[in-house]
Amino acid sequence: MKTTKEMIKKAGTSVLIFAMALSLFACSGGKSRKDKDEDEEEEELEIDEYSAKDIIDVLKENDFKKSDINSEESKDYTYFYAENRSVYVMYYYYDDEDDARDMFDLYYDEYKDVKKSGNFEGDLDADYTDDAGYVFYNGEYDEKKDKWTRYGGIYYSDNMVFSIFTDRLKDRTKDNINNVLEDLGYPVS
Repeated sequence: MKTTKEMIKKAGTSVLIFAMALSLFACSGGKSRKDKDEDEEEEELEIDEYSAKDIIDVLKENDFKKSDINSEESKDYTYFYAENRSVYVMYYYYDDEDDARDMFDLYYDEYKDVKKSGNFEGDLDADYTDDAGYVFYNGEYDEKKDKWTRYGGIYYSDNMVFSIFTDRLKDRTKDNINNVLEDLGYPVS
């Protein structure tokens, strides 16, 4: 039979173990491993899909003129491109989202090749899920026969692929791109 002193000691030990477990749980943000995984899913990449008109409106708010914007339609997609002070914009809206994903795959494959080559000096950033993705370049690529400078990104969501970039690394040009991307809520590296 246990004495009162032993029972108090055992109860005290249990309380201490419980308190330590509780403090560890609290230090981890109060979330179990399962909760953290669910939160990570909530923080999935979100790239909003915009219509051509919405993108054109944002461009006009950022010093693009109507004469800077050219558009065309085909049976499979709507397309426009724009150029203003060395900022180049392309927008595709595909009837079939698999076509949009295929197009973005080409850009994403280029990103992986550039990153793997070790010939890019600057910042590269990308994220890609089943329904959305982006690739952002900020720097220079220099390989024997292939040399370029790029600041900007390619964004994909459902049926849409949108790109905006420049081949000049001037602050004013980069600011123009950043303003458009921030107005759209897109990631900027």
